[in-house]
Amino acid sequence: MVRVEMPSSYKGVLLGLCGNYNDNPADDFALPNGTEALSAEDFAKGWVVAQEGVKCQTGCGSQCPTPPPDKQEESKKLCEILKDIKGPFSKCHTTVPPQEYFNKCEKDLSDQGGSKDVLCQHLQNYVAVCQESGASVDSWRNETFCPMKCPKDSQYELCADTCSTTCASLTTPQKCSHCQEGCECVDGFAFDAGTCKPFGKCGCVADGQYYKSGEAVVREDCTEKCTCVDGVFSCEQTQCTAEQVCDIRGGVRNCYQLDPCEAKKCREKERCVTNGTNVQCVAESKATCWVMGDPHYRSFDGKLFSFQGKCIYTLAQTTGLDDTLTPFSIVTETEMENLHRGSYVKTVTISIEGVKIVVVYQDPGTVVVNGSIVKLPLTLKSGKIRITQKSYQGFINTDFGVDIVFDWGEVLQVTVPSSYHNNLEGMCGTYNGDQADDFSMPDSTPLTNLTKWAEAWSLPESNSTCWHSCQGQCPVCTAEDEALYKETDYCGEIEEKNGAFSTCHAKVLPGKLLDDCLYNMCIHDGDKGMLCRVMTNYAKICQMNGAEISKQWLKKLGC
Repeated sequence: MVRVEMPSSYKGVLLGLCGNYNDNPADDFALPNGTEALSAEDFAKGWVVAQEGVKCQTGCGSQCPTPPPDKQEESKKLCEILKDIKGPFSKCHTTVPPQEYFNKCEKDLSDQGGSKDVLCQHLQNYVAVCQESGASVDSWRNETFCPMKCPKDSQYELCADTCSTTCASLTTPQKCSHCQEGCECVDGFAFDAGTCKPFGKCGCVADGQYYKSGEAVVREDCTEKCTCVDGVFSCEQTQCTAEQVCDIRGGVRNCYQLDPCEAKKCREKERCVTNGTNVQCVAESKATCWVMGDPHYRSFDGKLFSFQGKCIYTLAQTTGLDDTLTPFSIVTETEMENLHRGSYVKTVTISIEGVKIVVVYQDPGTVVVNGSIVKLPLTLKSGKIRITQKSYQGFINTDFGVDIVFDWGEVLQVTVPSSYHNNLEGMCGTYNGDQADDFSMPDSTPLTNLTKWAEAWSLPESNSTCWHSCQGQCPVCTAEDEALYKETDYCGEIEEKNGAFSTCHAKVLPGKLLDDCLYNMCIHDGDKGMLCRVMTNYAKICQMNGAEISKQWLKKLGC
C-alpha cells in the first residue's frame, strides 16, 4: 500500500491516477490531453510512463480470472473479519467504514485462489488506515494468523514506538504522530538502517545529517572523506587524480574515472565508443546514392529524379569544410545511346587517397588504376582500398566507410557513413537530411531547373559537344502507350503486391522506378530487350539493398 497526502495548496494543480484534486470526483478520469477517459483501463493507459526496454500491459483483457463460486464464498467468509462488529477491527468502523476494504479483500482473494498472504495484506492495510486516522484496533495477529516477522533484537507491537527508538532520535528527539503497528527494538537497542543496534554502535550526526556506523561519505568537492564509527565522525583530506572527476553517480558523491568519451569530440552524426583504452568516433548510420540505367538517380537524402545528358558530371565529392574527413570524388561520364534516344554511364572515375580508379562500361572483371588496366581482385594503399568482384558485381571498399558497388553497365551505388553528413556535394546531393536543397549549385545556391543544375556540375574540361537535355526531342508517352506499359506484362510487374519484386518494396520504393520504366519503354517503343534491362537494374538495386528477389519475373516477362 502507498498513501499520498497533499496540502490544499495543491488543489486544482494536480494530474495523474490520483486525480486532479478539485473536489469533483466526476472528472477524476482526466487524461494528459484534458479529455475524459471512458473506462478505468483507458484512464490507466493514458498515464503509463514509457520506459526503454519495458513493455507495459494495462488490464487483463480476455485473461481476466473468473473465480469459481466456491472460492468466492470462501473469500467472502475470510474477509468478514473486517466487518465483524465483535471482531478486532470493530472500534475503527465508525472512523473508517469497512465495506470498501471488504469488497477489495473479497475480490482479490477470489482472484488469487484464497491466498492467506493476500488476506493478511488487506487486513494490514485496513489497520494502517485506522491507526493513521486516529482510531484504535485490538490485537489481531498471532503465531499462526498473519504473524509479523521482526528483525533480530526487536519484537512486534500493536502500537510500536518506531520514531523515538532510532539511533537518529538519540541526538534529535522525534515523536510519532500516531500509533502504528510494527517492530520495536528491545531495551538497549535502537533502529539503525532497518536493524537494531546497541546504543553504543549507533551512527553519527554531522551538520544536521545522520550517518550510520560504518558509513563513509565524500563531502563537497571531493577534498574531504569522512567516516562514522560507533558514533564518532572523523574526516581526512583527499583529492581526485587527473584521470578522475568529482561527481555524484547513483546518489553517491565520489572521485570517478573520467569517461574517455567526454574528452572526445565527435562529428554531428557520430557517437563515441570505447574498447579498452581505444576511444573512437563511429558513424551512427549510412546513406546511399545510386545511378541506374538511362540515368535515373537517387540522392543520399532519398530524392529520386531522372536526367538525360551527355557530358562528364561530378556525382559526389567532399566539400572540404571538414578537413579531418578523408577526401574523395566520384565522376561519371555519360554517353548517348541509340541515336539520341537516351544516355548511359560510360565510365566512373573514383579518386581516393591519391589513386584514380576508372570503371569502364561493359568491361567486367577489370578496372583502370592510374592509367593501367588491372584484373580483380585488387588491394591498394596497404589495404585501405579493396576492389573485388562477386558474380556480375564489382565492389570498392575503403577503410573509412565509403563503399561503391557497380556492374560495369547499368547500375552504380555509392554508400557513405554519416561521418560525411553535411560535407558532400554533387549530383548525389548535399546529404544533410533535407531533399529540398539537393539541387544546389557548387556555390550552394539552390536551383529548380534540373538542366541548369546538372550543367553546373559538369566538368569544365568536358567535351564541347556536351548537352544536358534531349533538347526538344524528348519522347512523350501517349495515353494508350502508358496504359499498355503499365500492364504487368511490362512495367506494372514492379508494383505488383504479390509479384517477384514485392519483397523489395519496403527497401526501394517502386513508384518512381515505375515512372522510370515507363519513360524507357516510351523512348524505346516498348522494346522487350530494354524492358529486361530496366527490370534487371531494379532487381540489382533491390539485391544491393538486401532484398531477395524471386526469378519468376524472368519467365513472366520473357527475359
